Amino acid sequence: MNHLVEKYHWLFINTYTTRTLRKGEVAKIHVNKTEFENMKQNNNFLCVNEIFGNSYGTPQAEIKNAISSAQYFIMDFPLARREQVFGDFYHISIVLVPENIEQLMQQIKETNRTERTSEILKDYEFHLSYINNIKTQYPTFTVTNYKEQISSTSRQIYDLVQGVNLWQC
Repeated sequence: MNHLVEKYHWLFINTYTTRTLRKGEVAKIHVNKTEFENMKQNNNFLCVNEIFGNSYGTPQAEIKNAISSAQYFIMDFPLARREQVFGDFYHISIVLVPENIEQLMQQIKETNRTERTSEILKDYEFHLSYINNIKTQYPTFTVTNYKEQISSTSRQIYDLVQGVNLWQC
């Protein structure tokens, strides 16, 4: 995702979370539980998820600003919630999947999440099943995230959305 932001100037929309951020993590914004609940009560989120005992919120204002400025944006959130986030607004979903289960296991190890391996694998299987059975009027693409090939993966994503005028649909 960082490569799309850096090379193609897409806007990255950060998710708010009550989970402590991992070392070097910049895709999320940590807030305490009280702040999160206040944001939730003030309707700052389009979507709220509870995952592994932590709260995650997809910010409403940032998405609306990106849409109104006709800017491509990228975000990390559960695909099963996309209808809740986007409603009837035309959008493209691009799902990144690891090259294979070994790559996923390596990512789990590299990010120090081995204590949650079984939960992550169960979540991965759920999302694969969801992708394979998705029924929506909006395009959904699955892109394999090959290790050590970030440039070609982000180029593939970039190419997928070129020529699609999301703002006229």
